Amino acid sequence: MSRVGRAEVRAAGSALGAFLALGALLGGCGGSTASAPGIDGGATDGAPSPAAGALGLSVEVRTGALAGLSFSSGDLELKNVALLGDVAANDRTTVALAQVAVPGRAGFTFPDAPYGLYSRVHASVDDVHLTGSWQGTPLSVSLEIQFISIDVRGPTLDYEPMQGAHFVLTADVSMWFDAATLDAATLDNGTITIDYLHNLDASTKLLLALQRGFTVDGGVE
Repeated sequence: MSRVGRAEVRAAGSALGAFLALGALLGGCGGSTASAPGIDGGATDGAPSPAAGALGLSVEVRTGALAGLSFSSGDLELKNVALLGDVAANDRTTVALAQVAVPGRAGFTFPDAPYGLYSRVHASVDDVHLTGSWQGTPLSVSLEIQFISIDVRGPTLDYEPMQGAHFVLTADVSMWFDAATLDAATLDNGTITIDYLHNLDASTKLLLALQRGFTVDGGVE
């Protein structure tokens, strides 16, 4: 049995001057990117779920169902992806880097995780790269975000001896877009390009919409 939690997101803008005002509005959060010991996994593209009886996390990227919008490739990069609850944040339940194909899935197991209650996934969204089309027009998205912090609440799961717990952090990238913004975007060499030099309004709206794209599901095993 599983329940789905919605994201509560605090964000801080990009390194480029055009987005400093946005960063001030959203608030800042950074974090160390040092390697975390005690983590197994990291295989992508249909990777199996973490082993039963362990504490595990899968990160899945979906492309959703906004009519006229499709994606053929891309990747989402998250840093310092941590499972949290009544157990304080520590490197035994943190993935230093999760790079997931679009669409795709990556699985991680935490063999040294302390027993306890877990209910949240915290991470920093680092990079978003997407290639696809909108109403038949080529679409390219490339944003080096770096310091957008997501804190996504899900079900409270009890990880204890002989009982594993598995969380799934899902990103639905179609929820970062809307038809009106894509229709209003200008073309660069026949392509809708969304980055820090092209279609800044669409880039800003995408950053602000990130909170709508993440959910957490989970269950005990």
